[in-house]
Amino acid sequence: SSMLEAQKRIDFMQTTLVTRDIREAITTAGLKMRPYVFSSLFLNRFRHSREQGLNITPLEAVHYGA
Repeated sequence: SSMLEAQKRIDFMQTTLVTRDIREAITTAGLKMRPYVFSSLFLNRFRHSREQGLNITPLEAVHYGA
């Protein structure tokens, strides 16, 4: 994967490479939606889980960059 190649060359992953790999995976799977759709879906599910009493604070903190 190009993401793994990027990790070997630099200490961080570039957003453009991550986005490209995600879009490639979505296309290969035959899906027509854009990556941001998944972000919204997962965030809503995490919020729902939190309302149900599950502790997801670390994951939510990563999403918001806290």
